[in-house]
Formats: sequence, C-alpha cells, structure tokens
Amino acid sequence: MNDLLSLSNPRGYISSKATYLTENDQHITQYNDVYQILWVKKGNVKISLSHLSKVLEPNDCIFLGKNEMFRLTASESYELHYIQFTEEFYCINESDRIFLSRCSYFNNTESINFLKLEPQYIKFVENYAGMLNKFLIEPFSEINNLFAKNTIERILLFTLSMDLQHFQSFNSKKFLPYQIKMINKFNELIKNNIKKERSVAFYANILDLDNNKMKEMCKAVYGITPKKFIAIACINEAKTLLKHTNMSIKEISYELNFEDVSNFIRFFITATSISPSKYRESLTSNEIKTI
Repeated sequence: MNDLLSLSNPRGYISSKATYLTENDQHITQYNDVYQILWVKKGNVKISLSHLSKVLEPNDCIFLGKNEMFRLTASESYELHYIQFTEEFYCINESDRIFLSRCSYFNNTESINFLKLEPQYIKFVENYAGMLNKFLIEPFSEINNLFAKNTIERILLFTLSMDLQHFQSFNSKKFLPYQIKMINKFNELIKNNIKKERSVAFYANILDLDNNKMKEMCKAVYGITPKKFIAIACINEAKTLLKHTNMSIKEISYELNFEDVSNFIRFFITATSISPSKYRESLTSNEIKTI
C-alpha cells in the first residue's frame, strides 16, 4: 500500500478508460490518495480487494475509497470508464468534506458497493463522463476545475438519489434509537407529502425541530442539507411520474405543486442537467445529446 503513488495531476482528478484484450490496451494507474468510480461499459471483469471480490457486468458501477488497492482480472475483453479524484480537489468547503465522508458507497468494509445502471440512465452518465473529458483536454483554469468538481458532485448526488436507503442504513448505525426514529419519521413524511410540500420549515415544524437541528440531522445521515435532500426526493417523484404515467409535463408540474410548468422544468434541469421531456425520451431512446 505504501508503494502506491500519490496523484500528482495538478487538476486533482482523472477521467479516462481502461481496456483489456483490445488492439491498444489501456490500464488504470492506482494511487493512494484518490476516490475512484469505475463503470463497466463492455464485457465482464472481476475486481478483487484485499478481502472481497466481485464479477462486474456491463453497466455496473463500483465505488472505491482512498487507499483501496484492487486487482482486475478477466478472460475476455472489457472496457470500463473510471474517475479518480482527490479529497483536496473535491472539498472546497466543510460541507463538501461532510458529504464525502457520508458517501457510504466509498466504504467497502463489509461488502463491495456497486450500482447497476438502468438503461435510461446510461446516456445520462455518459454525458457527465464526456463533460469531464472535455474539461481535461482544455487548458487548465480554476473555473474549469470548479465545473469538473460540480460534475463529480452531480454524479455522487445521482448515486445518492438511486439508493437513499443505502446511505441511511450505513450512516444511521452510530445514532441512538430516538434519533433513528426521527430519521425514519422524516422519511415517512417525505414519502407522504413530497407531491405538495418542498419547504424545509413544513417538515421541521411537524418533527418539532428548528432549522439548525434539521440541517444537522440531514448532514449526519446523508451529508447534504434538508433542502437538497427534499429536492432529490421531488426529482425522484417526478421521474416516477414521467416513467410510469402518461401525464403531460404540465400536468406533472401541477401534480408536484409547482406554480407553473416553467418553474418545474428549471427545477428539473438544475437537478439533472436534462429537461423532463428529454428524460422521458431517454426511457425509450438513446437520444440524449452531450450538454
């Protein structure tokens, strides 16, 4: 482990691909100070950590924390995309540090954490990977690095939105029973009221918590503010309606208690980088273009 290199890239992150049994194989250089996200695009590959192993299939994503040494083995060709980034690059402020520390996907102590990408999200993730690659080939600038950091944050928030329960169960282990009860009640309130209420004050009032206590609770469990958590829950509800109903975008905006459809569209684009209509198209098509 001590023989591993530290990432010396001045940008603080790498976005690239690794291949095996191809004409020009590319490999991953392992570093001791990076967080890593690996996304298998083609083929099957076995990843082995010091105490665990798993065969990854196409569209599996795996998350590795700092100092996690691994080995990839395969009997067939594969292609995977990977992102590596340092804590110094990502953590611009203390909120970033808290969020990163709460990202349970980077902890593989008990099991290897992976996420299976559903077909409608593939182009969505390709778009983020393409943005990172674009920033890397452009001349270095602080603004481009900030855009890159924000892109990686969107990837992590996307992961959080795919499995909120995973984050909650991992981070709740250190809480007292009454705190876990409060967390569960908050989630139940979100489930029952998210179509009509996006105000932090609404949930804090029912839970009899002031805004600071609400903020502490959400940051302790999810690493993000209540406002951001509620926004993720609202987006998940919007995605469900877009996927499983024939409601128009306008009808969905009213169903989720937005004053007008333009506010809903802006809200959705801010959270996902694509419009509701493009997201709906992606359920049956691969026509999401790079933004």
